[in-house]
Formats: sequence, structure tokens, C-alpha cells
Amino acid sequence: MEAERPPVNVPENLRRGVALFNAGEFWEAHEAWEDIWQADSSEERIFWQGLIQVAAAFHHLGNRNWNGMRTLLRRAEEKLVKFLPTREGVDVERLLREVRPWREELERERPELPGGLAVPRL
Repeated sequence: MEAERPPVNVPENLRRGVALFNAGEFWEAHEAWEDIWQADSSEERIFWQGLIQVAAAFHHLGNRNWNGMRTLLRRAEEKLVKFLPTREGVDVERLLREVRPWREELERERPELPGGLAVPRL
């Protein structure tokens, strides 16, 4: 028998994930938002998954996994565009505007990273 999970405090996990993301702790942000994603059964679940994918993509920046980063950014954009302009206090429009140049650079035959691109902030 599976143990019952405690309820997820969405505002707290969201704030914690944003703070971790902005501090460059991308994997930890991913984990904070994943708790929300796993507990959510609504359409909002796609929003959480998009945030998780952005965080995981920037985690890949640290190990220079350009293919993984590109794939995750593409998938995140496809999900998050449905939640423009904002959702849960996150400026989705700005996030996508800051993510797009990364994805575009990664889609070049020979990407020149991290050259001059700022890591998005929430």
C-alpha cells in the first residue's frame, strides 16, 4: 500500500522554486516545482511542467549538454505559450522572450554558447 503524500503548499513551493532559479540553483528549482506538478491534476499541470523543463534546461548549461538544453527549451516554450502573459505571478511572456535567444542559438549548426546571453530570471 502506497503512503499518502502530504499536501503541497503551492505558493511556498512556487516562491522557493523562483528563488532557487534566480540563484542559479536550477535542479533544486526543478524539484520544488515538480512537487506541485505531481500533485496537480488540472490543466495547470502543463504550466508547472513547462517551468520544470526551463529549469532542467538551464541545469544542462552547467554540463554543456546543448542537445538536452535545446530539446527542453523547445518543449517548455510549446507548453508555456498557452499561459501568456502571466500565470501564478510568473511573467511568462518575459520568460519566453528571455529563453527564445538561447533556443535559437542552440538550434544553429555550431552554437556559440554561453556567449553574451543572460540566463533568464523570474
